[in-house]
Amino acid sequence: MPSSTNKRKDLEFVKEVLSPQRYREIWTADYKKALPVSIQGFEMSSVLPAMFYMFRFGHRRGQGFFTSTYGGDEGKTAERRSVATITNISGILSETKGFQGFDGEDKQATQAILGDLLLCYGLENLDRKPGRDVQVQRASPSHYMSSWIDLPDSSQHLRAVPEMLVAMVRDKSGEVVVPDLDDQKTFFPIGKRLDENELVKHFYSGMSIKAMGSEPPADYFQEDISLGLDQLLMLRLAQVMKAPPRPIPGRKAREISNQRPIAEKASEEFTEDFKNFIRYYGGSVPRQTFVELLETGMAVGLTTIVSSVVNILNKWMITGEIIPRHEQVPVPIFVDCSNGSIRRLRELSEKSFDDVHRRSENLPKTFMTMRILDQAARLDPDLRKASLETTPYATEWLNLLGEVLKGNHPSHQGIAYDLRTKCVLLSELLELEFPDTAKILVDETIEDDPVLRLSDALIHMMGHGHTIGNLNKLWESVLMIGQHNGLARKRSKSIRSTSTRSGRSTRVARSLIFTDSALDYLAHLHMLKAGKPLTLKRISLESFIAALRDRHGIYVDESPEGSNISNENLQLNRSILERRLRDLGLLQGVNDAESMKQLRPRFQSGEVV
Repeated sequence: MPSSTNKRKDLEFVKEVLSPQRYREIWTADYKKALPVSIQGFEMSSVLPAMFYMFRFGHRRGQGFFTSTYGGDEGKTAERRSVATITNISGILSETKGFQGFDGEDKQATQAILGDLLLCYGLENLDRKPGRDVQVQRASPSHYMSSWIDLPDSSQHLRAVPEMLVAMVRDKSGEVVVPDLDDQKTFFPIGKRLDENELVKHFYSGMSIKAMGSEPPADYFQEDISLGLDQLLMLRLAQVMKAPPRPIPGRKAREISNQRPIAEKASEEFTEDFKNFIRYYGGSVPRQTFVELLETGMAVGLTTIVSSVVNILNKWMITGEIIPRHEQVPVPIFVDCSNGSIRRLRELSEKSFDDVHRRSENLPKTFMTMRILDQAARLDPDLRKASLETTPYATEWLNLLGEVLKGNHPSHQGIAYDLRTKCVLLSELLELEFPDTAKILVDETIEDDPVLRLSDALIHMMGHGHTIGNLNKLWESVLMIGQHNGLARKRSKSIRSTSTRSGRSTRVARSLIFTDSALDYLAHLHMLKAGKPLTLKRISLESFIAALRDRHGIYVDESPEGSNISNENLQLNRSILERRLRDLGLLQGVNDAESMKQLRPRFQSGEVV
């Protein structure tokens, strides 16, 4: 990778050869037609409030009033945000008409109590640190009004995850998600009838939308409605700001893309799971538990989607074709049912996750290849005539790019010639100061295809640490790694090394685990029986384990492809899962017969059939 001092010069060469516009399109980590999220980390606990906002207004969230209300008055935005601590927020809230008894003789003590309530039920500090003098970073989705609180301050920090989820659960055609008409019947209406939206209605207590004179219809709270403490705190936090966040400036920027992941099967299954889980359990699960389970459900769905995308795109690089929907599967992974308490199971899961990581490492190069081909295809006169739809799924378009990549399309020769010329020009500019990159661009003995040579060179210029580092952040975010309702853990592991004087070095080891929330969500999800109305079905432990394998690629008592796990360890893992399900009240069985070991719900709103 070029040194930091030469990096700007290196990029100027790329701009000179490709043109600034083409450089801007290519020099990124994402390819939205395959995976419509940014390849970076995000905070899952901030996704639901952003979804509430988009369901309400039908566009993406822009600048809000949290910092101007609860932050400082001087300095840059980051400096003003740092003033928004629990102490400062509770002090401002205690002086509003929504609170009484917090400004008397024991003002310091009572405000400390209010601050602790906020930290317990509504807000979260930066890096989940304790204390009242740490910058606040997140707001709990305990009530719809959390959508008014712009945490994080930029919706871009959520990496387009809320937009993708809204588009998926809305499940309509078109390039962008648009507000519904008054008479349209749907489970997730946008911009209309929020009290009928299957997600929002469980967080919409006491709210309505009213028109005030000539002003646009606004959110209104009926003060005679009783709310839980967590919801009341969130409501008051938002009311002090007096208005919801503004839309993002610019019509195109504020639009919600209707692009879906290329993993059609995983996307459609997640949409159905999310809808059914909310519809059935939304009214029977305690609200705070419901929020945790929804976040876990999003983690399960997003992990399966990203894993399936990895499998699909690895195959695309070989064949040039997108795997048909019915054949799409996620990367298999072995789960540690002991939650890390049994070393050998933890290490087996870590090895399995290492395999997932290895399969993912080619993703940055694949995305770069797709961006280069996409740009070339849009400029090619013959390919432009194809006029293939790319939303909601870009399967046909990516198959067309695959034909070009593999030389099976008439336009291949012209595109390859153009890119070969650019490889030579760029190599000549880089040769003196960046010889390694220059060699990649012209060495046909290593890679004959100019598309792949250019892709390799640009990824090399970006740097392995940057591209793979951001990919790891995405994995850790979708897995909610290290969180009490997440799906994975990581630790520093000492390994042998010949590159250090001590002969040892450390690396990060990640393992897939079952937290109690993950077991709760997955068990209750797979007990649902689709139909009108939704009901619960009895499911055996064997069927549950099979569903984890077939639907999510999670292996409990079988070795994933490419692994060789002993039968002793597999049976141990299964027995631990069985014991934990019993401890959680999710499994019943009158004897040792496998057919008699059946899952039972802890939450239900109807009879089990």
